[in-house]
Amino acid sequence: MDKKLKYLLRAVAVVIIVYIIYFIGDYMIHGHSTDWKKWKEYSYLFDDSIIQDVDTFIASSYVTKNDIQTTFHYIPNDSGRTIEEKFLYNPKDTAFRVFFWEFKKLSHVKVDEVDIRANQNLDNLKLKRGEILDSKSDQRISIHFGFEYEKMIINVDNHSKVNKYINEKNYKGFIGSINRMSFSNENNEHEIFIDYVPFQKQVLFLIYNSNDRFYIIIIDSDKYFDESIMRILNLK
Repeated sequence: MDKKLKYLLRAVAVVIIVYIIYFIGDYMIHGHSTDWKKWKEYSYLFDDSIIQDVDTFIASSYVTKNDIQTTFHYIPNDSGRTIEEKFLYNPKDTAFRVFFWEFKKLSHVKVDEVDIRANQNLDNLKLKRGEILDSKSDQRISIHFGFEYEKMIINVDNHSKVNKYINEKNYKGFIGSINRMSFSNENNEHEIFIDYVPFQKQVLFLIYNSNDRFYIIIIDSDKYFDESIMRILNLK
């Protein structure tokens, strides 16, 4: 084999190995790990009146040093079902998926300091260096490794429809049919990308700050719902 070709193949192999090591190192430092007990710290965000209808059996959290994303399923009237009914029940029939996402370094950020921008073009958005949580689900969340926020900006794409904006003292957000959205930083760099394509979801999206803890709250479902769903939350 020609020496030049050997050197070229070796160089390509070295580049590939370095890239793999770099990616693995990145993931070990910045990637999320799964925790099956952390959800207990966030169940207080549900109103006491419906807590028995929250399925905690499959509740879980994705954890890093900077953020914790916890997923629950709220199933109306679930506490009244028999064991047989629960076994036969398909959660997609009436369940609401509920995310509580705490960003530890944003505890100082006030709700009214977060901008919400609608009608943004996110058609070709891809995060080049990061991970995808639940890549096979109907809600794929891409996260840039080592993301940092001094300020957070919420971008809702131009294929989504916001039906109503919500503004209260310690939380704000919107409800609507959502296609894609992203969270960018103060430099307009997209750090987190949520993609529902090819399906849209009915979504309640809230920014919430209480007792110096900053949360993104997302409730979504295949079926239509309105802002009355907020009654399941404890936003005091």
